[in-house]
Amino acid sequence: MIDGNAIERVENYTFLGTKINQHLSWKPHMLDILSKIQRNLGVVRKISRFIDRHSLFQLYHSLIMSHIRNGIVVWFHSQSHAAIRKKNQACANKFLQIIFHLKPRDSVRHLMKENKLLSMNQIYHLEVAKVMQKFSLKTIPTPFFDIFERQIRTSQTRTRSGSTVVRAPSSTKKCAQLIRCIGPEIWNALPNSVRFLPSENNDLSNQLPLSLKQFIPGMKKYAIENVPFH
Repeated sequence: MIDGNAIERVENYTFLGTKINQHLSWKPHMLDILSKIQRNLGVVRKISRFIDRHSLFQLYHSLIMSHIRNGIVVWFHSQSHAAIRKKNQACANKFLQIIFHLKPRDSVRHLMKENKLLSMNQIYHLEVAKVMQKFSLKTIPTPFFDIFERQIRTSQTRTRSGSTVVRAPSSTKKCAQLIRCIGPEIWNALPNSVRFLPSENNDLSNQLPLSLKQFIPGMKKYAIENVPFH
């Protein structure tokens, strides 16, 4: 009940393209993504011989990657559903096999790197890093900002600059998957050249973060070259 009004209880509810489960499981959402991209894959396979490669790339981004990117920061790192995650990546790979006229068993990894395309794991790292860069710029939504600020205030660790963010302690595997743990871990591992403007004499105490627009190209390049495909 909310203000005297009965609220219908449902098993799953879709909000802004994200399927939220009553048990806070991301399995229904991940299966929904898989269903959508499999359906789109079948359609594109039929029409691929009638359209050029540039148009196929546009379809890849709009019909495949748009679904994968949506909410990836919250659902991707669910270790209990790794098998579904691999199926989603496999479907995305099949789309690229269509674009490049490859055989079903041919690898697409080298072609993805050549065309600056990211795997799901690389996209996840990119999106999490963007969240942390926004925290560094103080443009992140207040609830997230408060999480990381609270970790810094309660930590006994002192750093010489803003080049590190305190990672929250995690007592369970599920806690270790939270953004407050993974975010600092990913961001702290990035080279300063990816995160900050150049400083005089490499002064770590006075580093200014890159704007998000400046940060994304460097982070994307870093992800392609350094983050594992899976």
